[in-house]
Amino acid sequence: MGNLAHHWEQQGIEKERARIKKEKIILAKKMLVKNKPLDQIIDFTGLTKKEIEKLK
Repeated sequence: MGNLAHHWEQQGIEKERARIKKEKIILAKKMLVKNKPLDQIIDFTGLTKKEIEKLK
C-alpha cells in the first residue's frame, strides 16, 4: 500500500510542477509582449534563456 500512496504523491508533485511551469511561461509571454529585457524575464520567472527564446 505504501508504494501506491508514494506513486500518488509523486503524481501530485509532478502535476504541481507542471502547473507552476505553465504559470511561468504565461508570465514570460506577457513580459515579452511588453518588451521587457531578457535578463529581467529570466530573473522574474526562473526560466532559462533558451526556454524564453522558444516562446518568441
